[in-house]
Amino acid sequence: MSIISRTLVINPVEPAPISLKLRTGLDTKVALQFLMQDGAPYNTDFAAQFYLVERSSGRVRTYLLPATDVVNGKAQAFIPAGDIKDPNGYNVQVLGTVNGEPTLIAKGSASVYETEALGIVPVDLIDDIDLTFSYNEPASFDIVLWKDTGKTVPYDLEAATVLANTYTTRGGVILYPFTVTPIGENKVRISLTEAEVNSLPSSCWWSMSVTTSAGLTTMAQGDVLILGVPEAPFASLTATYTYDKPAVLTMPGSGFVQQGSGALDLLRVSPFDKAGTDQTALLARLIDGDTISVGATIWTINSIDVVGTVFQFVVSPAAADDATGDLAFTFKKS
Repeated sequence: MSIISRTLVINPVEPAPISLKLRTGLDTKVALQFLMQDGAPYNTDFAAQFYLVERSSGRVRTYLLPATDVVNGKAQAFIPAGDIKDPNGYNVQVLGTVNGEPTLIAKGSASVYETEALGIVPVDLIDDIDLTFSYNEPASFDIVLWKDTGKTVPYDLEAATVLANTYTTRGGVILYPFTVTPIGENKVRISLTEAEVNSLPSSCWWSMSVTTSAGLTTMAQGDVLILGVPEAPFASLTATYTYDKPAVLTMPGSGFVQQGSGALDLLRVSPFDKAGTDQTALLARLIDGDTISVGATIWTINSIDVVGTVFQFVVSPAAADDATGDLAFTFKKS
């Protein structure tokens, strides 16, 4: 028996790509996992069907694709050995009901290979995993690594080095490496910062490999699709605000920054500066570790909240600047 595993990211705009290598004369299980665009499992039974369309004749073969693990978005189709016959291959479609609507979930192609003599079947080790994320946001995905195609033998990460990169195209030049963080016995988290995501083209390629004493093995690869439009680079913002230090914090009016004398670790910043310019888009891109400064005082942002439309920053040190009145505040990316 041949077992082929694929991961599909459900995209409301277009069907996910899928490609397979089918072997003649073998029963085949096609194990699919459906993910949302944030990488979380799509925990719904789509009542899906798996279609193989013969390229030579146009004949359609239909297979049920029942859920095998709804919580983790897994489903599986079974293709009997005698069904794989067309030497020219097949067009592949996966259809199901998503959010109550009939949906073409995935489409792609399947090539056909003659099964080798003596029952020796080349193993389909590389998982095709297409990634989708958004500009102006960091990207993070969790991936479980297995030694076998049946996904029963975990990879020992203590004896392995895992690398993952983005590339211009398949086999092209490396763009940015993912940060790879082990988070379990055989589970890693791959991530890119917002700046790295914004530096990527809207479509590219990615690949992940594992190096052990036995050599290097490519574990997963696929297309990368990035949604939206990258915002212009933002290093720092300097704008004039009225620096107000009341005894009790309130909601600052337009053009004000408040720091209560009884809560020196809190800064409340109006989305509008003194000139009436709406700075919401830039203030919203600040993260923990960035800085705010006025005069000789530099605060480090520890956490951020938005109260109504006002930005509230928990900062350190818990100290006020000596100045007051209309002053130039600088918000700087770390």
